[in-house]
Amino acid sequence: MDVGALPAALTLAVALVACDAAPDPTPHEVVEVASVPATPSRALDLVLQVDNSGSTVHLQFALAEALPALLDAIAIDGELPDLHIAVVSSDLGTTGSLDPSQPAPDIGMVGQGGCAGAGDDGGFVTNGAPITGTFVVDESDGAGGRTTNYTGTLADAVRQMVSVGSVGCGFEQPLAATRRALERADQASFVRPDASLAVLVLADEDDCSVRDPQFFTADTSTLGDLQSFRCTRFGITCAEPLDALGIKTACAPDEASSYVDGIQRFADFFAGLKRHDQLVIAAIAGVPDPFEIIEHTINGMPQLGLAHSCMWQDTTTTHFADPGVRLAALAERLASRGAFEPVCTFDLRPALRAIALPIRRSLGIACIDTASLADTSPEPGIQPACEAYDVSPQGIATPLPRCPADGDCFELVTDPAACPTTDDHARIAITRTAPPPPGTRVDVRCER
Repeated sequence: MDVGALPAALTLAVALVACDAAPDPTPHEVVEVASVPATPSRALDLVLQVDNSGSTVHLQFALAEALPALLDAIAIDGELPDLHIAVVSSDLGTTGSLDPSQPAPDIGMVGQGGCAGAGDDGGFVTNGAPITGTFVVDESDGAGGRTTNYTGTLADAVRQMVSVGSVGCGFEQPLAATRRALERADQASFVRPDASLAVLVLADEDDCSVRDPQFFTADTSTLGDLQSFRCTRFGITCAEPLDALGIKTACAPDEASSYVDGIQRFADFFAGLKRHDQLVIAAIAGVPDPFEIIEHTINGMPQLGLAHSCMWQDTTTTHFADPGVRLAALAERLASRGAFEPVCTFDLRPALRAIALPIRRSLGIACIDTASLADTSPEPGIQPACEAYDVSPQGIATPLPRCPADGDCFELVTDPAACPTTDDHARIAITRTAPPPPGTRVDVRCER
């Protein structure tokens, strides 16, 4: 069986590095470039996590305009997967993960960046879109048509759903809100056992998923001023102190924070929902670098703050985004199943096409981007040094030899139809003598 079911007429095999090729003296890192179901799936549950804090309407508009590019890019042979699509806002009010039922007192003016109670509490939001229920259903009916729960086009329905407004809590908790959404019993039918799960976060500030609701108290002696720099102070750690001005380096999520949840907690949560090869986490947010602490003047008082890491301008307005260190780190921890793209543009179509690549992998289409991989052979063409493994549901990895070989084997092929979003259209193809056991995945690792 060939992952991606490539017709023979389209298979253009490109030889991998020969075992006896001259050694490359340059040291290379071996990285996971794909983890795909050995038996392709055609079902996808997609969560769109949309920042609804102040001044984010332009982000929502950009996402809405670019959504057709994502839908086109995840279609396989011109047909969409069997889809569930839900939208979740970033507003969890003043709750923390230690006890979501006990929020801190309200802060600020609700509707103008203030936070109250549980906010949207991880509920799926539809914003008046013409759908029946709380999330989109668009599935093959098995007879060449589609079974849907919306009127009009899919793109128009989802466009309306992502227009969540910008009156939500200014302490954005996108990861915790997504976790809350997927834990709610009244939304349990969204995640299907046989479907891949993809979460796409859109934000112009980093994740600030609160652990202890005391984070929201007015105790400035311990926590500092009640403004978004608390998210930086308690959610990030850098090589240099965060209580002094200047550029910071080696910044990463603070996994030991008492007030903000560590990123590993979310990685573990999502991993508990889906198999390794069925999970994709992506973010479109502010670039992590530069990371600089500056001084703001708020209400006439100097306060520490985080400098914007990028900006972009339309005809009348300059827009900003802050470093998305935590969101980028979560995507990086998922290796080939994660994606992080800059939000700093009005055209999000390239970002969504890039995010479609790991989503297609989760459906069994093993496309890889060879641009960053090491070329360790003097032969022309695509020549990365790669290894592939069948991995059982119990985690037992069995190496696959390169084709041609007796029995199951793998090769790199050029396939523009299956891999339209990569420049070289490279795909890992598996030749099999018998179907693999249910739950088997194929992991591919290459040098870069």
